[in-house]
Amino acid sequence: MYFYPDNIQESILLFQNGEFDYGQLKDLSPEVLESSKIDTLRLNSENWTLSVWNITNVLPKAGRVEEGVAAFPDEIPSRLIKLFTFAGETVFDPFLGSGTTLKVALELGRRGIGYELDLELKEIIRKKLGLDYHRWTGEDFVIEEKSGARNLRKSLQTKVQQQKSVTT
Repeated sequence: MYFYPDNIQESILLFQNGEFDYGQLKDLSPEVLESSKIDTLRLNSENWTLSVWNITNVLPKAGRVEEGVAAFPDEIPSRLIKLFTFAGETVFDPFLGSGTTLKVALELGRRGIGYELDLELKEIIRKKLGLDYHRWTGEDFVIEEKSGARNLRKSLQTKVQQQKSVTT
C-alpha cells in the first residue's frame, strides 16, 4: 500500500567543438571498428536516441561497495561511452566519485582518467575497479594525493551540521 516515487534525474549535456572529422575512421583498424559497434536493436528498443532515458537507479542496499555514496547506474556511462568513443580511446571523468565511469570504460576496452577531490572515496574506487595495493605502483594506474583533500567530506559535513542554514 505504500508507494514511494523515485524521481531521480541526471542531466547530460553534450557539447561539440567544431565538426566531427570522419576521416579519422579510415585510420582505425577493422578490429577497433568491430569492437566499437553498437547493437542497433538494443539502441532502438531501449530508446537511446530519445532525450529522456528510463534507467533504474542504484538502490541504496547495505553492503554495496558504494554504500553511503551517491553512485549512478553503470548504464549511463555505458551508453555514453559506446555512443561517443571507440575502443582504445581515453575517457575522462572530472568528477570521479565512486569510480563508476572508469569501471565501465575499462570493461568496454577504453582507458580512463578520473579526478576526485574527496580522498575518502579512494578505498571505494579501489574496490570498485578491482585494484589491490600492489597494482597502484604499476604503469596502468597512478594516484596523486593532495593533502588538503584528505578529510574534505568530513570537514564539509561538520560545517553544514554546525550551521542552521546552508546559505549562511
